[in-house]
Amino acid sequence: SWPMALAAVGVVVLIGLAFAALGLAINALASGYDFFSYYMTLVLTPMMMLSGVFFPVDKLPDAVQAASQALPLYHGVALVRPLLAGQVPEGALLHVAVLAGYALAGFYVATVLTRRRLMR
Repeated sequence: SWPMALAAVGVVVLIGLAFAALGLAINALASGYDFFSYYMTLVLTPMMMLSGVFFPVDKLPDAVQAASQALPLYHGVALVRPLLAGQVPEGALLHVAVLAGYALAGFYVATVLTRRRLMR
């Protein structure tokens, strides 16, 4: 239904903020262009594989499920997938809170690291 799909747009904005904050923090750490290859290879690619984007997380071993539930993309998928199916996601407030927490923490870390770098 279109109202649920419209709600998914707001969730996608929140997901974008969370990943933008993480990207800014990585940018503050980066010593050169090649550093971003490590971030893509070691952080983003495994996150996509473990967050339920391509296959269900509940089919993974318990330890991997627990680790994947700490990732921001897991919470984004857990919100957007039911919304696009016309359902209300279970635990929506928890997922929104985790994404907002990642966004706030990422922007805070990026600000601190950038200030530290500029003060040298």
